[in-house]
Amino acid sequence: MNHPHPHSDPAWDPAEEPLAPAPSPALEAMLLLLEREPEWLAERPHRLFLRARAHPDLPQAVMQQTHRAEFDRLLASGFKPVLREEGLFDACLYLGTPQREENLANFGRGLLALRPGGLFLCAMPNDLGAARYEKVLRQLAPLQVQFSKYHARVFGILLGPEVDRQVLLEMAARGELRRSESTGFFTCPGIFGWEKVDEGSALLARSLPEDLSGCGADLGAGYGYLAHQILLSRKNVARLDLFEAEELALQAARMNLQDLESSAAVGSHWHDVTTGIPPGQYDWIVMNPPFHQGHKRSLELGQRFVRLAAQGLRRDGVLYMVANRHLPYEAILGKVLGKVRALAVTPGFKVLSAWR
Repeated sequence: MNHPHPHSDPAWDPAEEPLAPAPSPALEAMLLLLEREPEWLAERPHRLFLRARAHPDLPQAVMQQTHRAEFDRLLASGFKPVLREEGLFDACLYLGTPQREENLANFGRGLLALRPGGLFLCAMPNDLGAARYEKVLRQLAPLQVQFSKYHARVFGILLGPEVDRQVLLEMAARGELRRSESTGFFTCPGIFGWEKVDEGSALLARSLPEDLSGCGADLGAGYGYLAHQILLSRKNVARLDLFEAEELALQAARMNLQDLESSAAVGSHWHDVTTGIPPGQYDWIVMNPPFHQGHKRSLELGQRFVRLAAQGLRRDGVLYMVANRHLPYEAILGKVLGKVRALAVTPGFKVLSAWR
């Protein structure tokens, strides 16, 4: 199978502006702390910001980010973001995520990236369990920073001699790409549904036509489960393009597909689907669109996927998608494509097909 390099930019112009990012009260709280107590960074000029988010008041730092939309926002803000950090730093800033394993791994990773005496500073919304993660850091070293604002906590420690390096190495190892014992797929924290086979995606895979053929695309491909199932059983597929905004997931997807015996060409694109895909290219498109933006539900995100998928289809192309049963996608499918049919319905999910 042919796998284009995932870091290369797609050869088409974005059709739409990216969706505005969800607000980050945790980032606002961190920036307020640093404004009130600038001494925390004043003598620590070489800084790292793990999983960085763009903001006009950000201090200068090496901005590490693997999510394409956030990466592009950092570029647009004048930064030069990186996929991987290198070297040692005087300070590391980190915004917590909803994934426990990802947070623990990035605690270890961030602390390992520090010089002795370096500052590790985390900001996290209270409803993501900030108090619990504050306790995790306190078990490594005495807390030097504690600050609460905007329903978020900011907390930090210094990398002193009491911090056990072996513990940090074990924490960081939690974030490494590895084959899951439960699913058999390569995956890691930071990927949506990394520890399981998503129930909706499995239902979609079972519901697809057996005679699927020609050129298709998987929008929001994740670690490649759906693509794997298609290429494993649909031998008439000539090409399958994977579009995925999270570079970690795209890495995993390429590993999960590399040993399949398939004649299909596979394209892998590190790309924010909400900015558009190649128009009129595909006989069919499959997707399990996200409906969370940040920590909140956003039907607008899934609707944008539908509109752009419709543009990516050839005139006689078909869209196959799965969604939570309660989400009202039928209206927009009917509006942008015309004909809609339910292929499968369970208590939690529905699989819909739509065509012109």
